[in-house]
Amino acid sequence: MLTVNLSKNEKEIIFKEQENYLSNHMVNFLMANKPIRFTHNVALLKGHDRERSKEISYLNYNVMLNRGVHDLSEVPVIENLLAQKVHFNGLEELNMDFQKKRRAYDSFNQPIAEHKETNAYARSHANVVTHFGGVLHDTTKLFEYQIECAALIGSRKRLLNAMDMGLGKTRSTIAGLCANPQNK
Repeated sequence: MLTVNLSKNEKEIIFKEQENYLSNHMVNFLMANKPIRFTHNVALLKGHDRERSKEISYLNYNVMLNRGVHDLSEVPVIENLLAQKVHFNGLEELNMDFQKKRRAYDSFNQPIAEHKETNAYARSHANVVTHFGGVLHDTTKLFEYQIECAALIGSRKRLLNAMDMGLGKTRSTIAGLCANPQNK
């Protein structure tokens, strides 16, 4: 039985160097890991453009997350090797790490309507109302939509505040950041 050692770097799963020459070639043959090629045009000065391309492995975390992979055994490369009765060292640990990234990715891509039903949003909304719900130092009040925006900002790690001009992006952003006790 062939044993393959897995590891990871920052962005992708890698096959560590195997113990012998034959194992390395067997893994490379069974993998058939053709990289994904992304091509885009870059605009240059005076109307010229240049085509740029980048190759990314199928074992890149972002590629796997965007393709809807929920378990590493679903990745075609690993699936092919498992079908050939190849044993993996480190697959369980990498799968647990990938599941953690999957949960964070799913949480980040959760629609705002669903996010408003979470406990994190309820806590953030309560903090915003407590700190900024009444009359402020400049004798004005936040509107309800600004309180809602501030609660969203306080409860999510990333959020684009794209309200129209004049609706109070600055005020709601500052309120959301200041109401979150993790921000100092």
